[in-house]
Amino acid sequence: MRSLEIQRNERILWGDPMVVMVAIALAGLGLINVYASTGVHAGSAFLSRQATGLALGLVVTLIVTRLPLVWMERLVWVGVVALCILLLLTLLSPLGVMKNGARRSMNLGAFFLMPAELAKPALLLWTAYFFSLPRSWTRQDALTFAAGVILPLGLIVGTKDLGTPVVLAAGLFTVWFLSGAPWRYMVPTLGVGAGIVWVLIATAGHRLRYVRAWMDPYCSARPAGGDPVVHRACLDETNALRQSYQAIADGGLFGTPLGGGQGPLHVMEGHNDFIGALVAEQFGLLGLIGVAVLFTILLIRGLRIAARAPSRFAGLVVSGAASLIFIQAAVHLAVVSGTIPPKGLTLPLVSAGNSSMLATACLIGFILNIARHQTESVTGEEPR
Repeated sequence: MRSLEIQRNERILWGDPMVVMVAIALAGLGLINVYASTGVHAGSAFLSRQATGLALGLVVTLIVTRLPLVWMERLVWVGVVALCILLLLTLLSPLGVMKNGARRSMNLGAFFLMPAELAKPALLLWTAYFFSLPRSWTRQDALTFAAGVILPLGLIVGTKDLGTPVVLAAGLFTVWFLSGAPWRYMVPTLGVGAGIVWVLIATAGHRLRYVRAWMDPYCSARPAGGDPVVHRACLDETNALRQSYQAIADGGLFGTPLGGGQGPLHVMEGHNDFIGALVAEQFGLLGLIGVAVLFTILLIRGLRIAARAPSRFAGLVVSGAASLIFIQAAVHLAVVSGTIPPKGLTLPLVSAGNSSMLATACLIGFILNIARHQTESVTGEEPR
């Protein structure tokens, strides 16, 4: 009885200790790999930023964990409206920062903010709210929900970011599926979504280059014996993928001595978009599998918490949060291993980037919040 009482107290305090331990393990791995991938170029600068992002993320997680459930429902509209305003400011105002031909971040002085990352918690709450309504949808409900999803996703695509909308759409579709919606609605929507993605890829030269680089990373279709300019352009396009493959190969089964690999010198965006390759180099294939296992544990724990959530809305929020984190991690690992074309997505809690860290911290907070409320309802206390 004593151990049961201690366990209940721990769950009321932390929400779910297993989720906390997984998050700490991934964040610690991120600190190690961010320093390993940037220390040779920038000393401890990126490590300091990562530590700052983790500290801010911890604050966000603690706040969200203690947020009353009723407040989450009230924040649904505020979140989507604020998200659209931030995206418009990024696209149209002087605050938007142009980098590599795209405006994806805002210069807020002390730090740069990527509003697309904030779409994850905002649109998750929006979707969970509408699919938990205790009534059949009216025409106005359907139009309002569609506008609240399509407008932000369209603005994100306007920043020349397709990876984030695809991951978001997959996560929101998962919430829709878990809500018990009929297949006759989901299948056509899935087909339309896939068609839109295909059109967005086919009509954008930079996205076609990513697909071409993925299909022919070693430029066998454009050999050195042909046009040297074309061959050099091909090598430039495919460099990130080739170096990612090389880092994974160098890591072997057990990895290289910490800091002893060549990946930090050659892998482009090795501290964020391709950090999974450096994890494989530093810790080997077993280490990369271990990372995948951690994200799988997070997904399973999230779904278990959702099954015992105190309300339909809470269950959809926690299952959606766990699914979004898992889907993004799966896409990142698929990119660095060459399974799918490059998407430019971070590995949650591991990659550098404060905006991504804050968004993931918010999602973790959702999971812990629902776990804490679920525990309180089970132990007979009134959810707060």
